[in-house]
This record gives sequence, structure tokens and C-alpha cells, in this order.
Amino acid sequence: MQLLSAEQIEIVEISISSERFRDNLKLHIAGQETAAPTAVELNIFENIMIPYLTGKLVIADDNDLYRITQMSGTERVKIVLKNPASQEGLIEKTFMITSIRRTVKVNDTTSLLELDILENCAYFSYLRPISKSYTGTSKEVVSKILAENLNLSLVPDYCKEPEGAEIRYIVPWMTPLEAASNIVNKMHTENGLPYFLFSSLGYKERILTDLESILERDPFNKGKPFIYSVGATPLAGGTGDLTPEEKALIVSDYSSGRLERTLDMAKLGAIGSNYSHLDVNTGEFMNAQINMKEEYEKLAAIGILPADQNVIPIDTRFRESTDPDGLKTDPLEEYTSRKYFTFSMNAFTESSLEGYYGGEISKRLTIIKNNFIKYLFRNPHTITVPGLLFSLNNINVSVGHQIELEMLNSDPENFKLDDEKRSGNYIMTAKRHIIDIPRSRHNVVASIGRIAERPLTT
Repeated sequence: MQLLSAEQIEIVEISISSERFRDNLKLHIAGQETAAPTAVELNIFENIMIPYLTGKLVIADDNDLYRITQMSGTERVKIVLKNPASQEGLIEKTFMITSIRRTVKVNDTTSLLELDILENCAYFSYLRPISKSYTGTSKEVVSKILAENLNLSLVPDYCKEPEGAEIRYIVPWMTPLEAASNIVNKMHTENGLPYFLFSSLGYKERILTDLESILERDPFNKGKPFIYSVGATPLAGGTGDLTPEEKALIVSDYSSGRLERTLDMAKLGAIGSNYSHLDVNTGEFMNAQINMKEEYEKLAAIGILPADQNVIPIDTRFRESTDPDGLKTDPLEEYTSRKYFTFSMNAFTESSLEGYYGGEISKRLTIIKNNFIKYLFRNPHTITVPGLLFSLNNINVSVGHQIELEMLNSDPENFKLDDEKRSGNYIMTAKRHIIDIPRSRHNVVASIGRIAERPLTT
């Protein structure tokens, strides 16, 4: 009996087809109907900021496929996968080849082809820009654009109703996905938190959600955290005695990028900033300050930030001088390191409609919303884990959802599996599914971030 590995995945089908192929021939390059797979590796990328999937497919071409098929960047790639540990349905996605990134000659008769692939809906979105007017709430407009032009739907009831009145949006000759993303970039909750529109490997529908809803949902692995600790992996009596699920929670690699970039955040206006606003219709002008420490305190006060992870990522004790008679002693968040100048206008006579450029309140919340996005990406971490838990038809394992991570601290006198600075709940902002096709192995490299940290226990 073959033992189940935490990296296993069942490749049901990977095939290439085109209207040019004789008799609608489909080239099976991996899967159950393929006696000698030619596909070597498949990478699929999810990103919380992008409403479609991208990917890379590597093929060992020893049958001169490139010449015989006359590849031209219009071929479809069908991918069907199954998690061997799940009784749920298959994962099916269709991509289009957009380019042959490179070819490498292995010998006189074999080449490696590295193909760039793009989710089917995005390919055709680029081919048919639109110029059309839409009316409704921001969420309704996004739904209409996707349904009418790409036959795509949103996962129902997966976000809060966005703040603001109904809008009228005239799409100025752009692709449907660009138009939908533009609307989402303007959306915010009543507390100034952002919305995201993205695609998931396990779902056909687009996912529209907001940061407030993301924080309200528990991590899909709550109580069973991903663990990075060489000494902690044999927690169940040695690695060989771990179940596949326990193996799937082991972080094999961890890294982080540039962290704690306070000066960069200040220059971006994500700590303290000033904004002036002009209402073009009325001529009313106003000037105000945005203090992100106060915005964080609001989130903590109403419970959006949980009590065990609500540390404001701003040094509230920092001063230019500790001498009251010396230089300025203003706290960091009261500096004005960036100024915003915004305007609003409404070309529509209906009092119930708002133009694409919303009013002063909407502009202020948009600045706050963009600041929270900056904090989400402020301290990027990357983990590599087995793909067993990420090849499920489960919306909670896609980007835009929380995971629980535990890391061992580096205190030689008090080792424990709780590095508060790195442990806690994180939001998956991007994922790279790496599928080793000959070995049927699936690993995931996930980029994770968060807007607040755990308090120190010592």
C-alpha cells in the first residue's frame, strides 16, 4: 500500500488544444491518459491584488511539438487536478499560452520549453476592451461588468456592503477585468478598510472580499498552526510518525524581505499625513490631518483587531528629542510627511448617484484604505509548505484568507514555540503552487503579511 505524502497530488489531465489542430486533436502531456508524460513542472500563481491566475508550464519536447504544432500563443491548456486525501471534486482550470518564455536544448533531439500561461478569462478580457456606462452600488457594478463581459460571477455574500452611495461609472475603453479592478480600488468599508478582487485555483468564481471580513474569519488551520522549527517537527514522536496532515503543517523554508521600514512608511504618508479637498461642484475647500495611530485605535476599540494581536505597528514613543527644551517633541504620527490634494465632482443631477470621483469623506477613507494596504505588505514573509492542504476545493485555503503560524524564538535561555514578532495570524497575499509533474509532488510558496502584531509576553 502506497503511503500518502503531504506533497502528493493527483494529476488527472494536463493537455494542450487548438482550433488549428487536426480533428480537434488534444495533446495530452500529463495525466491519466498519458503513457509518457512530457510535462515537467507546473507553476500556478495566485495574488490578492490580481483578479486572475497566471502560470508557467515546462515541457520536455522530444517530439518536435513546437515545430509540428506551430505554436503561436493561442493554444489552450486544460489542467485537472485532484487531492488524493480528499473526497471533494476535481480542480479544473483552463489557461491560454501567452508566450514561449524560453527554449533550452538538452540534446539534439530534446528541448525544454518554458511556457507562460494566463487564465482563460484574462486572455479574452485583454482582447475585448469595453466602453460602457454602469449604475449601482460599487459591488453591483463589479458584478455586472464581470457577468456581462466575461460570464464570471462573484462568490455570493463574501464581503460587507461597501460604504458610499450608488455610483455611475463610465468605463473609458478598458478591459473588463481592469474596469472591475478600478472599481474595487475605490471601494472601502465604513472603517476605511480595503477590498480585494482575486482568483483562486480551486474556484471558478471571482472572490470579492474586504479586509474587515478577512480579519473576522478564523484561520483555516486554527489550532493547528504551520510550524517552523527544526527541533519542533518531531512533535508527534519523530517525523516518521507524523500523519500526512501533521506533515502538511511543517514549514520547510522561511524567509523575509526588507522589514520595519518606518521611514519609507512615513514618506508614503502611512503614519501621519495632511490632505486638502476641493468640491468642484460647490467650491467648498477643507483641510484635515490623518493620524494612522488613531485609525488603528478605532479598529481595536470596535474589535476588528483581536485583543491577542492588536499591537499598532507605529513607534508611539519616538521623538526627535527627549529634551523638552530641545527640538520638536511631537510623536511620530503627528508629523506631516506627505500631503494629499484631492477633489470631487458629480456630473449627475440625481441626488442618489455619486460620480466615480466621490466626495470628501470617500476621499479621506480612500487614503486610509491605501495606508492599510501598505501596512499589509510592510513586513513580507515567505513560507514554503507541502501543498496537501492547498489543493482542496475550499475557499478558505486561497489567498485573501488567514493562516496561523508558529515560530520558535531565538532566546537560548527560554526556547519556546512562540516568537511573538513572527508568530500569529497572517493573511496570504500571494501563493505559488509548484507541481513536480513526474513525481506528482505539490508544494506551495506563500507570501504572507498582517497589519498588526502580537504583544510581547516578556
